[in-house]
Amino acid sequence: MQTTKAIALAATLGLATIANAQAWTPFQFGDTGDVVAIDIFVDDTFPQLQVTDAFLSGDWFSVRVLDGSTVVAEFDCSQPTSQGDSIGGDYDGAFADPRWSSGEECLTARGALVLEITVLDSPFGAGGAGWRLIEGSCESCRVDLDEDGSLTIFDFLAFQNLFDAGDLTADFDGDGALTIFDFLAFQNEFDLGCE
Repeated sequence: MQTTKAIALAATLGLATIANAQAWTPFQFGDTGDVVAIDIFVDDTFPQLQVTDAFLSGDWFSVRVLDGSTVVAEFDCSQPTSQGDSIGGDYDGAFADPRWSSGEECLTARGALVLEITVLDSPFGAGGAGWRLIEGSCESCRVDLDEDGSLTIFDFLAFQNLFDAGDLTADFDGDGALTIFDFLAFQNEFDLGCE
C-alpha cells in the first residue's frame, strides 16, 4: 500500500520518477526553538527527503542535513495555513495538505548523515511529525532556480538573490564557499541548458 500512496503523491507533485517510499518515521518535538537531531542513512535509491507535520496543524519547521559539521542541505518547510486542525498520524495526507508544514529536498550527499529539525513555531508547546526518504532521481535542472521549466533572466536573478543571501544553493562549483567561480559555473551550466 505504501508504494501506491507514493505513486499517487508523486503524480500530485509532478514527480513521475518516484516509484517507492520508505515508511514515515515519526518524531516528537517540543516548543518553538527545539532542535531534533535524527541519524539517517541516504543511498542512491532513496535520496529524496520529506518532512511533514501531522496531528494538529500549526507547527512549522526548518530542516538541515549535516555530514559531520558540514551542512549539505537545508530548507524551510511550508508555513502552515491553519492552526488546530486534526489529521492524526496520516502523514501522507498532511504532506499533501497546505494546512500542515511540509517540505522536501533531494539530497546529493550519501551515507550516514544527521537530520536536524528546528521548530520555528509550536503553538501547542509540543507535537509529533514525521520524515521519510523516497525513491527517485535528483537529476533536475539546477540552473532553473525559479522552477518554471525554462531558463530565463529570472533564473539569473534568483541565483544572484541566493548568492547575496549567503545561501549555499548558489555554491555551483561545490567548494563550500560563495565566490566569483560560482557565477562562472552557473553561467556555464545555464549556457548548456537543461535536458
